Amino acid sequence: MNTTPSTPWRYDRTGLADAVRTGAVALLVGVAGVSGLSAWALAGHAGSPARIEVREGRLLLPAVPGSPTNAYFAVVNTGGAPDRLVAATVLTATTATSAAEITQHRMNEVNGAYREDGGALTVPARTAVAMSPFGPALTVRASPLWRPGDRVTFVLDFERTGRVTVDAVVTPLGVAPAS
Repeated sequence: MNTTPSTPWRYDRTGLADAVRTGAVALLVGVAGVSGLSAWALAGHAGSPARIEVREGRLLLPAVPGSPTNAYFAVVNTGGAPDRLVAATVLTATTATSAAEITQHRMNEVNGAYREDGGALTVPARTAVAMSPFGPALTVRASPLWRPGDRVTFVLDFERTGRVTVDAVVTPLGVAPAS
């Protein structure tokens, strides 16, 4: 049995004002959030996946047949989300399928150049990444049968986009890429 006397409910202006302020703040935060998300969606950014396009590249013909060489591609992401190149494979009629290593060109303190494992290559949303002798590249073991003008097929594996197949033209050292 309850022995404390019950107090009847009474109107309290302070409590009502606090409740109204809390409700107004919650409503304003909700409206601001919905407005921001709507603007983001209307601008075409919400839910837009990565859209990767890889343009035909060039593959350098090394001075020493069969030695490692680099392939360069322009990778364009027109989508609203980033993507990453995580692996690459070389397919040719003259050699067996072989892996291409994602590398990064580096310089040491005495102006010596070297290749460093680049891991995955990130391609931010709405950005183009150009592989070059001064940045990221795909390093492959050259076939001694490759000749200038040959086309070599690469399969590039992206984290979100999946597989993209693209050709690279074998180019002798010292030849500028076509624009």
